[in-house]
Amino acid sequence: GSCLWVTRVLPMVTATICGVLVLFLALFIIVTVVMRYAFDAPLDFVEEYTCYAFVLIVSWGLNYGLKTGAHVNVDLVIRWLPPKVRAGIELVNHILGVACLMLLTYLTWGMCIAAFELQIHSKVTQVSLGFVYLILPIGFGLFTVELIVETVRKVQTVIKPRS
Repeated sequence: GSCLWVTRVLPMVTATICGVLVLFLALFIIVTVVMRYAFDAPLDFVEEYTCYAFVLIVSWGLNYGLKTGAHVNVDLVIRWLPPKVRAGIELVNHILGVACLMLLTYLTWGMCIAAFELQIHSKVTQVSLGFVYLILPIGFGLFTVELIVETVRKVQTVIKPRS
């Protein structure tokens, strides 16, 4: 159903968007270096959009990183604990992570609304920063959904039905 779409397709879509964006970033940086040093005509917008793109790549790639197990995991202490205790600690960690991500999603959404209401624009390209700031709550929201799915899986491993 819809849960399968969210957990399988959405991380792949965001990873593809991030991958394509990395290629465009490389191209834009090459073009701006050539324009600056060969023609003495720098492209002012490239630096600004490069920063926005990096934020998008990181925040939208978080859910894919979780899905593929690419996030750094420090387990020096808990790997020596019994499996049930370790699973319980990991479950608490997931629940705290979901709570923090929900808070970050909420706060960054408020930042977007404030930027729209105050009509804040970038200095170089005059783009509305409300649109730029939308990158963060979308990324944190995607990460939250993926972490909720992982938390449900963790609950299922901790609380196994007895037959």
